[in-house]
Amino acid sequence: YATYSGTTPIRQDEDIYYYEFNGWSPSINNAVQANTKFVAQYIKRRYTIIHWVNWDGTEIQRDLIKPNEVVSFRGVATKPDDEHYTDYMLSGWVDNDGEFYDAGIALTSTQDITLTAQFIGTPRPFTVNWYSSDGTVLLSTETYSYGSVANYSGETPTGEGIFKGWSLTPNGALLEDLTVTGDMNFYAILTRGTRVYLTNM
Repeated sequence: YATYSGTTPIRQDEDIYYYEFNGWSPSINNAVQANTKFVAQYIKRRYTIIHWVNWDGTEIQRDLIKPNEVVSFRGVATKPDDEHYTDYMLSGWVDNDGEFYDAGIALTSTQDITLTAQFIGTPRPFTVNWYSSDGTVLLSTETYSYGSVANYSGETPTGEGIFKGWSLTPNGALLEDLTVTGDMNFYAILTRGTRVYLTNM
């Protein structure tokens, strides 16, 4: 019988495939009766691929793992300031099914997965001006963060009619949502009530 006393044979990976040593051909368990050449045998297996993708779709890390291997993100994911937010920080990852993973996740997987970086930013401050119904009187100026809901804190606007709410233009449509999306002007809406006359019958 032949006995192999060297290190475990290895075969170089091919792209996304790796090879596991699987014995010899012919088998070293058979009696050797002549000069014999033994050739290492391998099982071809496919790596699981983990794609780490930035907010803009750019791949920033790619891991090839075997079963039970664990990997974490080792790169740097950044997002530039935009018109709504500044100082973005990596908050985690989302896979193709919408499942969220913490930023420092130690991950293993048995199927290919793409993880897209998620960020939390600081909302930019915006100026909100509150005007009279005709736009001639500035009632108040306040500062709100992007995405917050503006809430007028001054005295109730007065004029010819009953105050009903706010519009984006003088005499415009009544707004149901005052979410701040940038520097904004709101105009008071006043509506005239219906007079009711009482007479003796």
